[in-house]
Amino acid sequence: MNVLNEDIKSGKFKSLYLLCGTEKFLVLSYKKRLKKAIVQDDMNYSFFEGKQIEEKELMDTIATLPFFAESRCIIVEDSNLFKSASDAFINFLDTIPKSSHVIFIEEEVDKRSKLYKKVKELGYIAVFDTVERRELRNWVIGFVKRYDKEISPYSAELILDYVGADMNRLSTELEKLISFAGDKVLIEKSDIEGIVSESLQNKIFEMINAIVVRNTDRAMDIYQDLLALKEAPLKVISLISGQFHQLLSIKDMLADGIGKKEIGAKLKLADYVLSKLVKQCQGFDRKRLYAYFNKCIELEYDVKRGLIGDRLALEIIIVGD
Repeated sequence: MNVLNEDIKSGKFKSLYLLCGTEKFLVLSYKKRLKKAIVQDDMNYSFFEGKQIEEKELMDTIATLPFFAESRCIIVEDSNLFKSASDAFINFLDTIPKSSHVIFIEEEVDKRSKLYKKVKELGYIAVFDTVERRELRNWVIGFVKRYDKEISPYSAELILDYVGADMNRLSTELEKLISFAGDKVLIEKSDIEGIVSESLQNKIFEMINAIVVRNTDRAMDIYQDLLALKEAPLKVISLISGQFHQLLSIKDMLADGIGKKEIGAKLKLADYVLSKLVKQCQGFDRKRLYAYFNKCIELEYDVKRGLIGDRLALEIIIVGD
C-alpha cells in the first residue's frame, strides 16, 4: 500500500497496476483513488469488464493518446486475461504509451501466468488479503481522525472485537458512530456499546466461549439476541459447526507441532483471529471438541430432513453435554 500511496501523492504513475485479493473494501478504495489521481474527466477514462473482453479493442484503447490531458486511465476488471492473455497482448504491454495507465482488478490471479509476470516487471502488484489487527486498529483511528474525532487504541480494539475484520462493515459502523457523536470529539466505550452492531461471527465466538465454560445462561442470552436479529437457526448451527471444525483443525495441527504462522497460512486466518481461536480450543479436549462438531453435523442433517425443528436443534447444541 505504501507504493500506491506514494504514487498517488507524487502524481508519478506506473504503466500497469494489478489490485487483487479478498479484501474488497481496500481494492475498491485504491481503484477509486488511483482513477481520481490519474484522470479528472471521463473523456480519458475507459472501463472494461468481464471474461469476454476483446484484446484488440483493449489494446487500441490503451494505445490511444489522451485528449487535452497528460494521462489516460484504463480499468480492466474481472477479466480472464490472467489465464488466457495471448502472447501478442503480453508483448504489446512493452510498447504502451507513457501516458496510459492500466489498472487490472481481479480477486484471484495465477502468479505463474505471463501477464502476472509482465505486470510485476513493468508495474506494481498490490495484494489485499487479511489485514493484521494492528493495521486495522490504526486504520480505525485514522478513519475517525479524518472526521476531526478522536478514539483511543483501546476503543478502536473494542470496535474490532464487535465488528471483526470486514472493512466494509467497519466503515459503516464507524460512520454511524461519528454521526451519533455530533459535536462530541472523543468516541468512548459507552458510545461503541450503544451504537455499534456486533457481528454475527463475533456472537458465535462468544456463544462457543460460553459453551466451553458451560455457562448455559450466557449462551442462551446470545441465542435470544440472534433470534431478535432474525438470524435463521439453521444458519447459526452451520456457523457453530464451522467454528468447531476450525478449532479441531487448529488443535490437531498444534498437536502435530505445526507453528502458529503455518497454521494461519493454511487456514487463511489473521494472527489475532488465530490467537483467539487457539485460546478457545484450549478450553476443550479433542474428544469433547469432536463430540460437539459431530453433534452439530448430525443435528443440521436432521433439521434438513425434517426430523427436528431448527430452534430445538440449536438449543440442544447450546445446552451441550
